[in-house]
Amino acid sequence: MESIRRVHMRYGMTLGCAVTTAVLMAGCTQPSEGIKPVAAPSTTTAEMPMTAGTSAPPSVPTTTKAPAPPPLVVTPDKIESILGSRADVGKILGTTLEYDNNDSSPPTDQIGGAPDCAALDIPTASQLGSEWTTYRWNYYRETKDRTAYIVSQVAVLYPTREEAATAFVHAFPKSAAKTCVGAEITKQDQKWTISNIAEISDSTAKWTQLQALQSTPWRCFFDFRNKNNVLFGAYLCQYGDGVPGVTTITDRIAAWIPQ
Repeated sequence: MESIRRVHMRYGMTLGCAVTTAVLMAGCTQPSEGIKPVAAPSTTTAEMPMTAGTSAPPSVPTTTKAPAPPPLVVTPDKIESILGSRADVGKILGTTLEYDNNDSSPPTDQIGGAPDCAALDIPTASQLGSEWTTYRWNYYRETKDRTAYIVSQVAVLYPTREEAATAFVHAFPKSAAKTCVGAEITKQDQKWTISNIAEISDSTAKWTQLQALQSTPWRCFFDFRNKNNVLFGAYLCQYGDGVPGVTTITDRIAAWIPQ
């Protein structure tokens, strides 16, 4: 296995490995911390008219409509908490992930191929725009040198949900669904074919890459989404069908993001 570099080819496979097929579906609960608090309702006093024959005070408390609370968003200090740990992801896949790596800035290296098709990879700095505030990329595998699974999770925070939604549409153009199935893209010295595009919408993009020149098909399964102020997703590389695994990993991230 080549040493891991901070480039898009980091999930390429050059060694044969055993396949573990167990996929454990793990439920999640939404946390109450790590998001901006909701403002509590307030009460004000209002001047009340005096009634003859009474000794009421000049004013009494009365409940008025409080201003709308600020929307809940994921804050930068909690970005790590929405991503699955090595132990959590390992349980989903039924294996032990001993090696990890991470980065706090998006990749800038170029992907070869038609522009729409080259966008179907880990989103680069140019795809994400300039409005994002916090970026996190986590990378897991069984060992540094050999593995049956390669897993990565990405989370990108924006100031508002509107900015995140706009960035998602820019990052994953819908036109790719019509023209990129079967297209070839190049990541440094590796060639990949976009073998399947399951969906590209305003908030979801799911596709599969097949690595060329492998005697046994080695695929990477991508699942990226937008929810609230977060653009997030995961990819899972393995032999066999990785859709159940990557879906569960991405569902777990989504469960920790407020509506």
